[in-house]
Amino acid sequence: MQAFLSLILMMTLATGCLSPSDQNRYEQTRPQMGTLFTITLYAYDDLQATNAFNAAFARIEELNMIFSDYEDESEITILRKSANSLQPKKISPELLDVLQRSKELYEQTDGAFDPTLGLMIQHWRRARRQRTLPKPETIAKVRKKVGFDKLELDAEASTARITTSGLMLDFGGIAKGYAADEALRTLNQHGVYNALIAASGDILAGDPPPGQDHWTVGVQSTDVSGENFTTVLNLANQAVSTSGDASQYALIKGRKYSHIVDPRTGIGLTERIGVTITAPNATTSDSLATAVSILGSEKGMQLVESLPNVESLIVKETNDGDVFLRIRSSDFTKTE
Repeated sequence: MQAFLSLILMMTLATGCLSPSDQNRYEQTRPQMGTLFTITLYAYDDLQATNAFNAAFARIEELNMIFSDYEDESEITILRKSANSLQPKKISPELLDVLQRSKELYEQTDGAFDPTLGLMIQHWRRARRQRTLPKPETIAKVRKKVGFDKLELDAEASTARITTSGLMLDFGGIAKGYAADEALRTLNQHGVYNALIAASGDILAGDPPPGQDHWTVGVQSTDVSGENFTTVLNLANQAVSTSGDASQYALIKGRKYSHIVDPRTGIGLTERIGVTITAPNATTSDSLATAVSILGSEKGMQLVESLPNVESLIVKETNDGDVFLRIRSSDFTKTE
């Protein structure tokens, strides 16, 4: 998910007050899941840091081979190829977990968040490259191959069965957040708790840097420029995600279309909206940022207000295109 609002990490590090026995700061960036993952952590020595980095990035790569729709041997690709099989297919605990979370959000949003939308997204990617809108008859045909009613899940048996040929899963709105959560869990297993993981529009904060009580994250929107920020968040053991069309959009016949596909139309969003979500974990913040973008500010904010420990900042363009409105949930906390 490429963010309409870009997240910019700002860390204030105290110098000269740490003893030699305290942890040191380390940072690595590696390409994963079609974007860059940056892990910042505090460890007691180079060996601990290296082992933690390698394990966390390896875990992300494992998850990529489950959730990628680009890899011929990924788990979801193999599941798609088994469509219409009479026998359900055994799936990994990770895929079952994400499918169950996705189905819950699918039901909460009346289908606005829908990872079964893969075939429709494929058509929209082609339309963006060709700078032309999909034909109505194409959209109507593809819609028949979309929906959770065409996917049978059995949690007890850990199986799934796709009942319609052509149904494709696309976890672009949740997989990177899930990977960030799993990467942090892996770091914890290696004794690293003071860490922060950034992946495109998703940031997951673990325990804060030694001697501090939070990580400081700046949220920047298209209604500001340079080094200004729409808002600044102080995070600890919390996630923040953004979604929108800041850099991923298609200009077709003078109109901007987002890379985020609206299941109701089969094409990219046309409303200029940017969504920032804070939540206890990145799986939740990532998926909700996409869902709220599709629902729009009114219904999206109603959803946010109904969920525990979830807050949102929505920035939307007014009808005249010259002014951006900022809409905050009731407990959205910020520092200016």
